[in-house]
Amino acid sequence: MDKIKADEILAAGNAEDEEVGTARKGNIRKDGTVYHVITKSWRKRRLFDTELASYRKDLLHELCMKHGITMLFSVTMPTHTHDVFITPQWSILSHVMTILDSNVAKHVRKYMPDRVKGRKLVFSEDPAYVMVTDMPHLFFLGKYTFGNYLYLKNEGKTVPDSCFWMFEKGYFAEPYNGKLYRRLFGMEAPELLEFYRTHSDAEVMSYARQAFIDWTEDDNAGLFLRK
Repeated sequence: MDKIKADEILAAGNAEDEEVGTARKGNIRKDGTVYHVITKSWRKRRLFDTELASYRKDLLHELCMKHGITMLFSVTMPTHTHDVFITPQWSILSHVMTILDSNVAKHVRKYMPDRVKGRKLVFSEDPAYVMVTDMPHLFFLGKYTFGNYLYLKNEGKTVPDSCFWMFEKGYFAEPYNGKLYRRLFGMEAPELLEFYRTHSDAEVMSYARQAFIDWTEDDNAGLFLRK
């Protein structure tokens, strides 16, 4: 299978040329195309239910489509969120997340004031941006994200939101692209989900290291580094 490059994914995007936000922390690598973004509620208090998660999802999808960002994996837990993006630039993704979190916070204060109880903060800090630099890491992120979802499901609890119903149905809506999973990982989305479901973390990582052993530094740079 030919090695996929970032241009192949981002060429179909619709990123707008505009001024975007900058980081407030200096330890974020900003030269990447794929990021795992984690957002946490203030002091890990329960924040998200299905209603708030749906509001966040709808706004996030709208912003991603506007700015040419593709989503690969996503789960909203009661106290935090995990999202994996392919973005034209880190600054564009940062801009999107700033708008998203600001609007979610306003929504909570207006419609769900009992969840903040007079506090100024809804989220504990700025989102964490982890740049993905190789295929084993990206492949494992799907398992990691699914693991969060599965943790609540196995306890009989409600998952506020996740992308995995699309994997089960084999139906994807923007800003997801269902064809990407075979192109990236050599598996259709339902097959990929079943693999994550039936293999442990260690087994998934071991498989990923072997499956992508022929990816060179240049191959990884072609997908994960912005030109």
